[in-house]
Amino acid sequence: MAKKGEKKKAAKAPKARKITIRRRIIISFAVLGAILIAFTFVTLNELGKISRINTYINSTINPTKVHLQSLNEMVNRSSIYLQVYMVFENNNQKVEGDYKQKRALVWSEDIKNLYDTLRLYEKQWQNMDMKLKYLNLQTSLKKLENSQLLVEDVIAKKSDDIYNLENLENLENIQNEDLSSPQTNSREDAFSKRVLPLINQVHNEIIELQGIQNQELVQRRAEINRLWNVFWWLFVLLGVVLFLITLYLIRDLSGKILRNIHQIRNYAHTLRLGNFPMFATKIDDETSEIEDELKIIAQHLRRTRDFSLEIAQGHLESKLDVYEERSELGEAFLQMHEGLSEIAKLDEERRWVNEGLTKFNSILRESKAIRTLSDNIVTNLVRYLDANQGAIFVLNEQDFEIPQMELVSVYAYDRKRFMERNIRPGQGLAGQSWQEKDAIYLQEVPGNYTLINSGLGSSEPRSILVIPMIVNEDHVIGVIELASFKAFKNYEIEFVKKLAENIGANIMTLQNNDESQQLLNEAQKTADKLKKQEEESALSMQELVSTQEEMRKNQLELVGQMTAIDTTLATAEFDMQGTILNANDQFLSMFDYTLYEIREKHHSIFVDPTEVDKSRYKKFWLELQEGLPQTDEFKRITKDGREIWLNASYTPVKNDSGVPYKVIELAIDITEQKQLSMDFKGEIEAINKTNAVIEFDVEGYILDANSIFLQVMGYRLNEIKGKHHSVLVDSKDPAAVQYLQDWKKLSRGKSLSGEFQYVNKAGEKVWIRSSYNPILDLNGQPYKILNFAQDINDVKKYESELKRNTAILQKQKTELEQNQLALTGQMTAINTALATAEFDMDGNILEVNNIYLDALKYNIYELKEQKDTILLEDQDTTKVNYKKFWSELRMGIPQIGEFKRVAKDGSGVWLNATFTPVKDITGVPYKVIQLGTVVTQQKVLNMDYEGQMSAIYKSNMVVEFDMKGYILNANQLFLDLMQYDLEELVNKNHNVFVDDFTKISEDYKTLWDRLFNGEYVSGRFKRIKNDGTEVWFRGTYNPIFDLNGEPYKIVKFAQDITDVKYFEVKARQNTRWLKKRSEELVKANESIEEIRKSDQAKMEAKEQEITRLKAKIEELSQSNG
Repeated sequence: MAKKGEKKKAAKAPKARKITIRRRIIISFAVLGAILIAFTFVTLNELGKISRINTYINSTINPTKVHLQSLNEMVNRSSIYLQVYMVFENNNQKVEGDYKQKRALVWSEDIKNLYDTLRLYEKQWQNMDMKLKYLNLQTSLKKLENSQLLVEDVIAKKSDDIYNLENLENLENIQNEDLSSPQTNSREDAFSKRVLPLINQVHNEIIELQGIQNQELVQRRAEINRLWNVFWWLFVLLGVVLFLITLYLIRDLSGKILRNIHQIRNYAHTLRLGNFPMFATKIDDETSEIEDELKIIAQHLRRTRDFSLEIAQGHLESKLDVYEERSELGEAFLQMHEGLSEIAKLDEERRWVNEGLTKFNSILRESKAIRTLSDNIVTNLVRYLDANQGAIFVLNEQDFEIPQMELVSVYAYDRKRFMERNIRPGQGLAGQSWQEKDAIYLQEVPGNYTLINSGLGSSEPRSILVIPMIVNEDHVIGVIELASFKAFKNYEIEFVKKLAENIGANIMTLQNNDESQQLLNEAQKTADKLKKQEEESALSMQELVSTQEEMRKNQLELVGQMTAIDTTLATAEFDMQGTILNANDQFLSMFDYTLYEIREKHHSIFVDPTEVDKSRYKKFWLELQEGLPQTDEFKRITKDGREIWLNASYTPVKNDSGVPYKVIELAIDITEQKQLSMDFKGEIEAINKTNAVIEFDVEGYILDANSIFLQVMGYRLNEIKGKHHSVLVDSKDPAAVQYLQDWKKLSRGKSLSGEFQYVNKAGEKVWIRSSYNPILDLNGQPYKILNFAQDINDVKKYESELKRNTAILQKQKTELEQNQLALTGQMTAINTALATAEFDMDGNILEVNNIYLDALKYNIYELKEQKDTILLEDQDTTKVNYKKFWSELRMGIPQIGEFKRVAKDGSGVWLNATFTPVKDITGVPYKVIQLGTVVTQQKVLNMDYEGQMSAIYKSNMVVEFDMKGYILNANQLFLDLMQYDLEELVNKNHNVFVDDFTKISEDYKTLWDRLFNGEYVSGRFKRIKNDGTEVWFRGTYNPIFDLNGEPYKIVKFAQDITDVKYFEVKARQNTRWLKKRSEELVKANESIEEIRKSDQAKMEAKEQEITRLKAKIEELSQSNG
């Protein structure tokens, strides 16, 4: 700490000094402030004058000029409207818009508004000549308005007129002609003798007013320049005064201040070199405070030097006390002292940890049993940590249905207590550490958690440490729990964590050894059990055969129902976590995947990535896991990123215990009408045949083969996959040559069946009855061939046949039971998602579900055993289509489409449905299943769209093109205007409507490039009619996109604006005349401005000449003096 005497001395010293520097500075700045105040007053006065003049220019002169120009334009506009009105009245032509009314509106609104505005500016005008001339202008304008009214009066009398449409463009020339006619009341006399002179007079008076305004503007700007010159002279004068005062301050103060600063600088320089100097002379002004502070700094530096010497001698307990608080330098030395102590402490901790790991690794190597290992570890660990109690829990996944940890070793006060205790994830501190896979350290132990006992009594521990034993990064094999009266240090906790990893790895190794021995024992038992089961299999053979026959009958019924489902719906199966187990071809085709691409992947691949992490999607799967079906319309993403919408039902399928074990999805693509997948149908037929199956591409190369075929031929799949089918036949056999030639028929999509002689791997001839079935893609082209075959060799080994048949029958029994459960679940899913009904072959209703009843507003008793005609309109039941509908169903042909039915209240209900005949064992249809969705609202919406389009076609010209510009269709409005018949235009290119120049122009090419890229184009377009005349359209070219987002045609909606374009041309011709007059006025103003600048330059040159003369005179006067 600094001495109090030093601080008091430093505080009292300034009172004895003279404040000469401060006083001089204050006086100097007071004088300067007075000068600045005076200058500010004068400056503000001059700037106020300039501001007032600028305000007058901007708020009065400039707006007046603008409004006078606008008034001139309004006068011209009223004259143009009058001329156009007169031209069309003369030719008895109908014109769009009432130009008489427009002329009146110009006077009643536009010119009146300008009057009102100019009246406000007139009050501010300071030029009396301006006011007088403005009164004359008002009189002329009133005369002009009355004259135009008179001309309209003359036009109303329908007199002869020399004007016509052809010379309308030359109105500006006609205005200057002297039309002399004896009919003084004719239209041309009224216009040329009354209106034109007044218009010219008004123009001249407005030009005079603008000239006065320009002259006043020049005067005001000259006054502004004069005031700016005064301002700059004042600014220069102030600069000179300030310069003189500054020069005086520098000269007066520098000598006194710089002398003291140099002495202080020398003292500080000596301190920087590491020495402790003394001041040469005593400083008696304000800078003496700096001298006192530097002396105090020197004292503290001496103390810092002494502290460094003590540290160097090893006195780490020494402290540095400088200034009133601990300084940054002193803090740094203290941190250095603490850092050295910390390093020694860390070295000691590392040595302790390494010794402990070495000791316990030795224990781990010596122990061969888990319990022995645990006893040794917990005993030595409690002693090494100087703890008081310890326990080890080890994972036991075999003896419990739910994994639990078993307490295998306990230590307390050098005495072992065996306790039976098991924990589950999340149970207690050990269970929580197991679940979170992280250590838990408590220093505030809950009451009654545990007690540490001794001969003298018991007490609660101060801290609890629980460490999980983690192996393979995330697998917890056990937990170590320690209790102590003292707090565990951080390095001790880290030591236990490292040790827990080693213990866990060792325990896992011991467990694996125990499991291996146990598996060997179980394998021996299993061998004995299999021998016994083999003897029992022969006895159950007869029972399995009879069971198979009974289940085959049930399967036929279910297969009929599944056929109806599979031809109508896209289906997929998932496990309860959302992993894909299976999917039919409808589903795969809908998403553009193969089964191999999606099997064992999660359902989320069909969902928008932004929706996967949302609570709604998670809730969806949680409710399915609870057994709750989900039915709705869902947005899904295909393989190529397209969005499709599905009307889908997700139904959990339960096992015999009532626990859901998988989810079945039934879906209908409501984005577009589904196409039946030939590949799906072929594979379903192949699966239903219990034959050997082999799959080829269209060239005859083997893609796949099932186990039955491989067993018959003696091959493994990798031996024949990718090879040509000719390896299965003897190429020298004539029948084989014919067989190879028949493959050409298969490549054209024709089926092939018969008995063929194959050669197996051993070279033996094997007779096979085969059916080769081409599988077609959506385009009807074969892309692979399936061969369903049967081995017709009679030589079989009876023992192997018995064993194989027993296994096949047992497997079939299990599969049939599972299929029955799956089909039951699928039917439940269908009934919750679709409107279903069953009919006999005469059309009598057998069954309907609730969705069907709700749509048609019946109950089950009103429909059951009724003819389906109850749901049809009377006239529909007698139509040929209805009879053909049931005739084809009786022949086993499914019916797919949109059907209208009549509800109980007489309202129409539309269904998108499939009617599928179900066949019995003999293949004869005995009932019909209807599956459908209600599309009434969509049907109504489509009719609304059709009505809107019909209205558009009646009010707009519409033409359709393909993407190359060839005409597909056009409505009658377009054909009438362009003077074509539809047959003349169809398949003609769009360029028949444009001229030769437009055809080769860059704009025309850009138009079609943009349309080809799917861009919308709108604007005004010039086109050529059939007779060669021009026509103008205002329209839009609209690309129409297909379901893949690609444009496939272009529709143009247009309106005829030829008349509007004609009047725009006439208006531009009149505007050019006005623009010419305006340019003349601008040039006149520019000439005036050039003259002003020339005069100003001459004045400046004269002023410079006068200045040089004055300087010369002064020079001569001084030389003579």
